[in-house]
Amino acid sequence: MKYRGITLSLIICSILNVLFLSSELYAEERLPIPFLEEPSPTFNSIDIGFSLKEYSWYFPNDGPFSEVELPGKLEGLKAILPKGICFGMCLTAGLSYLNKIPLPKCKDPYLLPEVWKKTIYNAQYEGVNLYAGPLGWWVIPKITTRLYLTPKRIIAELESSLRGKIPCILFVKLKDTKKNHTVLAYGIEVENEVIKILIYDPNFPLEDRQIEFKRDINTGEVEIVDHYYETIFYMWKIKEIVEIPKGSYRCNTDSGRVEIIKISTTPVSGGTRIDFRVRNNSSFKKWIQFSIDYTVSGKLWSDVGMGLDNAILEVGEVKEFSYVFRIKDIKRVKLKIKNRYTQDVIGEYWINL
Repeated sequence: MKYRGITLSLIICSILNVLFLSSELYAEERLPIPFLEEPSPTFNSIDIGFSLKEYSWYFPNDGPFSEVELPGKLEGLKAILPKGICFGMCLTAGLSYLNKIPLPKCKDPYLLPEVWKKTIYNAQYEGVNLYAGPLGWWVIPKITTRLYLTPKRIIAELESSLRGKIPCILFVKLKDTKKNHTVLAYGIEVENEVIKILIYDPNFPLEDRQIEFKRDINTGEVEIVDHYYETIFYMWKIKEIVEIPKGSYRCNTDSGRVEIIKISTTPVSGGTRIDFRVRNNSSFKKWIQFSIDYTVSGKLWSDVGMGLDNAILEVGEVKEFSYVFRIKDIKRVKLKIKNRYTQDVIGEYWINL
């Protein structure tokens, strides 16, 4: 029994050593231990001069551009990892600010210079290490430092980083969907007991967003009271040593267009079926949306989406679609094609029913 106890102790110690060693191998700095004494925030407002127009992306973390393929060894993790490139978008925005390289102002991410497409994807998947540990799947960025947080520590650590003009990535849970998400914190506003962390949220491009906290003036205790962001799990401090492409980049110019190359109508029970064929003549992949406009009693109506999936068209690709229009006594409708990202109209066609 004595030897069994010793053997069990050795096994436990070995496991603990692996856990602590893994943290040191995959993180560039030792991680704070959550139960140590809390730091004391100063609760002062901080502005580092981060501009959403200069250092954030103009397109949302949404759509096919955000559904990247996991390369090589990560292929088997598709069922585990959520889609989205919010981490890559936040990290590149932070590095853009630190290196004072404004980002291309592209509302359509497919018009991004290729070097920036690769930079976002590399930040998302090559910039993180994925490994299976005894406690499950962990995501440890190679090029940042991860800090576990309580609400009070969030403010204190963020103050410390922002005083050095270093923005931070926050790993949060959304209150309505319960999904995990990342945002970039670049400022703090304090007014009496209300504390607001100013953030760039890739889900809301160019929109001023905040995560709201409330502190007890007497005790100094802090709690998150935001209606949209439920919890902050931990944060990453971005390091300046990361290299990103130097130069002045603009959105690519799209010379071609998406067009309808064939339209036909067929009477069906309860309406008219519209069949149409679409071709992408532009030089870039397109995410498009359809709508039908029609007038009833002098009022304009629009069926946006038409019950069709938003279409992804590769360069030169042709796709066919069908739609049944069921409004009676309408003799003419207008079929529109829009860029789903920018909502720009890229084609209009009148159809006689």
